Amino acid sequence: MTRIISFILITLAFICIVIIAVANRESVIFSLDPFNPDTPTFAVKAPLFLVFFAAIGFGILAGGIAAWLGTGPTRRLARQRGRALLEEGRGTSKPAPGTQAPSSAPDHPSIP
Repeated sequence: MTRIISFILITLAFICIVIIAVANRESVIFSLDPFNPDTPTFAVKAPLFLVFFAAIGFGILAGGIAAWLGTGPTRRLARQRGRALLEEGRGTSKPAPGTQAPSSAPDHPSIP
């Protein structure tokens, strides 16, 4: 069932991409020189849909890099805790960074 839904969604996305490409095939000048728009230093003449899809791709790439960099502290803590678990299994118990050392006393008072 999920294969059928995935196939339908991918097909619809492909159809939308083709429609956007056909509707926006006129060439435009893409320039990175805001101070001299008449004779830009660097300019590329390309179909509008290529500029559009390149901007989307750049946004996806930048967002992925930002998300990966944002999860760095979490990944670091997970690695440290994983190493601590391995050391615990070998008998050299050290508390993992960010955690408390286990106490030998129970958390509750004993009942007489």
